[in-house]
Amino acid sequence: MQILPFSQEQTVQHMDQLVVLYKVYEEPPTLYKTDPAKDANHFKKVMARTDSVVFVALQETKVVGCLTGYPLEQEEKRHQVAFGGQYPPRTYHIKDLLVSPEHRHVGVATRMYRAFEDQIKKTGNFDQISVAATLRDGVRPSGEMWQKFGFISAGYSKSSWTLVGQEQPSEQTKQFWLKKL
Repeated sequence: MQILPFSQEQTVQHMDQLVVLYKVYEEPPTLYKTDPAKDANHFKKVMARTDSVVFVALQETKVVGCLTGYPLEQEEKRHQVAFGGQYPPRTYHIKDLLVSPEHRHVGVATRMYRAFEDQIKKTGNFDQISVAATLRDGVRPSGEMWQKFGFISAGYSKSSWTLVGQEQPSEQTKQFWLKKL
């Protein structure tokens, strides 16, 4: 398996495979109702941001995982509440970390994260990394994984999206995590 940074051109070329990975968001704790057209648009928006990255895990020619990110200052302003009202400077934000179900628990997410962190460190432009995890009662939080990578809880924010089985968006809680580089 290879872990590679993808250019905007490579991301577009593999869009169909990347969008399929969004199906994992339909599982707990996120329960996000996916839509291939909206999810493809999300990838395009991420790639359009200044200093964005997309890392992929390739099993031969099949995309089995991806990590996307960009500087936290480019994240939606409503999440600043998680950081006391203002985003910390020089922070890079992980937007998505997705791994296909059949490739979980074998180190794919860890390998993508390590490659991503190494690249962010090499730029010298960032002092820390942030990530947000959805909280849901009765579901093991993904925050446990981030703690293993050395992240600490930074705060909470609200966001809205349409859940699987619902027609209208509802408010959800996200926990933000930070790691010093």
